[in-house]
Amino acid sequence: MSAILPEGELLRRAAAWICEERAHSPERSFSSCLDEAGMRFNLGPMDQRLLVELFKIKNVSCGDIVDGRPD
Repeated sequence: MSAILPEGELLRRAAAWICEERAHSPERSFSSCLDEAGMRFNLGPMDQRLLVELFKIKNVSCGDIVDGRPD
């Protein structure tokens, strides 16, 4: 049985997972992490574009994501 998650929770979890993955494997590319996060968290194309915007365009740091402060 799956639980109902608050809106945006899968994106937050995916962003945190990407940060953790890049911390453990700094040589791994962002696009590779993004692809895997999309599969792990069942993200659609729009959700993945939002993650790209978050990390690449807004330049949010992983510390902000883990602390729950991204805009």
